[in-house]
Parts: sequence; C-alpha cells; structure tokens
Amino acid sequence: SNWFVTVALAIMLVAVGLRVIVLSVHDPAWSDDVNRYIFDGRNLASEVNPYMVVPADRIDAMPERWPGEQQLLPLITYPELATPYLPVSQLVFAAIGKCIGSDWSDPISSARVFRVAFVAIETVLIALLAVALWWTGRSAWWLALYAWHPLPISELAGSGHQDIIGIVLLVASLLSFTMKPARTWLWSVLLALSAMGKPFTLPAGAM
Repeated sequence: SNWFVTVALAIMLVAVGLRVIVLSVHDPAWSDDVNRYIFDGRNLASEVNPYMVVPADRIDAMPERWPGEQQLLPLITYPELATPYLPVSQLVFAAIGKCIGSDWSDPISSARVFRVAFVAIETVLIALLAVALWWTGRSAWWLALYAWHPLPISELAGSGHQDIIGIVLLVASLLSFTMKPARTWLWSVLLALSAMGKPFTLPAGAM
C-alpha cells in the first residue's frame, strides 16, 4: 500500500542520514580490520593475488604496488599472516579498491571509501528487509528495528566491517526462498555466495 511505502521510505531516509553523519564525522576507532580489506582489495585490483601476499614482506618494499601502500602497512594487524578473507569478500574488496583514486590513497580516506561502499550495500539489505515485511503483510515500522539500531550503524558506517557482504546475500537467499521456493538454483546460489563471504551464514541459513 501507499502507506507502507511512505513509512518504509521515511525509515530508510532517516537510516541513511544517520549513516552519512557517522561517515562524515567519525574515523574507524574501535577496529582496524578495514586496513586489511584495503590491502587485499587494492592488491587484487592491481592483479596481485591477496592469498600470496604477506604484509610484513612488503614493508619498505619499493616501488609501491599502488599509491598509499607504505602508509597502510604499519596499520595492518597480524602482518606476518596472509589474508583470512574468503573469495566473495575479496572480489568486493577489489571492486571497492578500484574506486580509490590517487587523492584518496591515504589510509583514512581509503577506509572512508570502503565504509561508504559497505553502507551502500547495507542500503540494499534494508530494502530487502522492507520487501520481506511487505510480502509477509507486516508493518513497515518493523524495519526501524534494524535500520535505526546503533550496532549496524557503528559497525558498518563507523568501523567498516565486511560482515554486510555475507548478510545481504543471506537475506536475499532467504527472501528468494520465501517468495519463489521452486527456484532452487537462485536461493542456493545466493546462499553459497553468502557463505563464501562469511561462513557463519551457511548454518544460519539452514536454521
């Protein structure tokens, strides 16, 4: 109904506004995981296999593989280890890494690019949740429970965690199963992609 759409859009606009404020005034402080995402993504975008690169081996290596590499390396935790992140996440990191221009190559600016991208992905998640509520005949106000919750705002817009990649694919899979269960290939592919971004989504989807 028109009322559902109006309420859902209002909730989404407030949610996006809150995230824009956090993106504008806050830099990652509670977690430095985003630095590894940047390293992996910019390596893969430069056609370097992130699974074959140990950050510690790149310290003081010249020339840089991409602008800002030497600034970023001291900020990466466990630099003696190669990346732990799975292929779907790596492809998303690479896509975001390609968007980082020379003016955004310092760690703070690069992290903001990643955080903006994750918020954009999260906006898709909020839209999927709205569709799920509409399909099941529930009030659009239920959407605010997620969209206005401080935890996703702080973890995604604030710290830039990559969990949203697996979560949005999981929700898309569950929504596909709910709306078109006969399309086994679609929800199965989405669930598999979700697990290749964040493995915990596989048992969550099964439950």
